Order: sequence, then structure tokens, then C-alpha cells
Amino acid sequence: MSTGELRLRLKNVNGRMLFEESYARGAFKLGKPVWRNGTPLYYLLHVGGGYVSGDTYTQQIELLDNTRLYLTTQAATKVYKGTTPAVVSTSIKLGEHSHLSLLQDPLILYEHATFHQMTTIELAKTSTLYYSEIMTPGWSPTKEPFTYKELYTELAIRRDDKLFYIDRLCWEKGQQQHLLQLGNYTHYGSFVCVDKLADTFYDELHKVTHPDCEIGYSQLDKEGFVLKIAAKETQHIENVFQRVDDLLKLTKQEQPLRLRKY
Repeated sequence: MSTGELRLRLKNVNGRMLFEESYARGAFKLGKPVWRNGTPLYYLLHVGGGYVSGDTYTQQIELLDNTRLYLTTQAATKVYKGTTPAVVSTSIKLGEHSHLSLLQDPLILYEHATFHQMTTIELAKTSTLYYSEIMTPGWSPTKEPFTYKELYTELAIRRDDKLFYIDRLCWEKGQQQHLLQLGNYTHYGSFVCVDKLADTFYDELHKVTHPDCEIGYSQLDKEGFVLKIAAKETQHIENVFQRVDDLLKLTKQEQPLRLRKY
């Protein structure tokens, strides 16, 4: 049996966003909705205090046609030391003319932590997606970064049953060659936007800068962009992500969305 399980299915009933299914078990819980821009905002809660060795979690999220949903975490997620990985598997499906913003607080990996995360997202032709994640090293007795043992994440996005985007991140302690190389930086952030309207300000993204970060971005086949950040502090990444999300809301003539809790 998994340590935590979450299943959500959202439908549109005469313009109201209602859950056709809402199920949470184990360490996963779902907070009550807060409405923003006419869209429900839900907080994903983890009541277990963090991920430990051998934990397994599953999440299934489906948005039916003509639905909108904002999801975020209640706080940073902590991964503690372990001999076997904590594993989180997430499956997301978006219907026609649906929108999902899944903007998450940082994942903090402490000394000797082992963590695997696999996320698969299926998009319809007219659905849109904003997805962000942040990886940071936790405290260690030596005060050195990257003392966690292993980190592996995979994000695969499909549109119309074809692979649209895939991103793999891999780091193993002591390995001389690995996919994640941050130079002198310690924190990593990724913001993926799949939205044709985002192309209207793609050329303006070069103005989104931060003096203490390295920022890179690329266009996704004229249907959005992906932005990557290397930094030394979580707040720097969050500030950049907030500016990007503000630009997206401005494009849609919506009010800025403030998700952070501090």
C-alpha cells in the first residue's frame, strides 16, 4: 500500500468548477478552496512531515473540458535520509479548453536523502499548463551543499498522444559526470508554460533577470516556453517565477496571483 494517494477529477457545471472525484488517503490531504480570478485554488497538504526512505506516493489529477484549476503546496517538501528512494508518481490529464497551474514550493533534500519523482502530463490540443518546481539542498552537519545521495526526476508532457516535452534531472553523490551541473550554484528551478498566448511576450522574457541567478529559456514549438534557473537562494528563484507568472496573467488580462504563504 502506498504511503499517500491523491485522486482529483474536476468538471465544469454551468460555469462552476466542481470535483467529480476528490479522494485523499494516507499522508496526502487537500485543503479547502480559495477563489482567484474566478478559478479555485487548492493547497496540497502533506501531513507526514516529509518523505522518508521507502515511501511511495501516487497522484492522479484530471481536468475535464472547459475547467480551470490552481494547485500549489502548503509549504516546502522535505526529503530525509534513507537507504532506498522515496518515490512520487504523478499522472495529469487535461481536457479541451482546460487550464492547470501547478506551482510548487521547494523540494528540500537533506543529507543522504534519496528521491525519485516521475510526472506524466497529457494535454489536449487546446489545454494550457503552467508547471514549476524548485530543488534545494537541505542543512547538513558539514554545511556543504549536495550532501543528498540521489535525486532523479522526470517530467514528460504529451499532446495529442505525441511526446511534446521531456525533461530528466539526475544527480548521484560522488558521480563525476551527471546531467545536473550547476557550477557554483546550489539551487535549481524550472518553469514550463504550454500556452499559445505566451508567445506574444516570448521576446520580452530576456527582461526577466536577477543579478544573483543564471537564467535560460527556450521556446516550445511556438506553444509556450521553458525557463531554467540556477541560484544560491530559494527566494531568488521564487521572485523570478512570480514575475513570469505576472506576465502570463497580464497577457490574459487577469489579476496577479500570489500563492506563497510568507
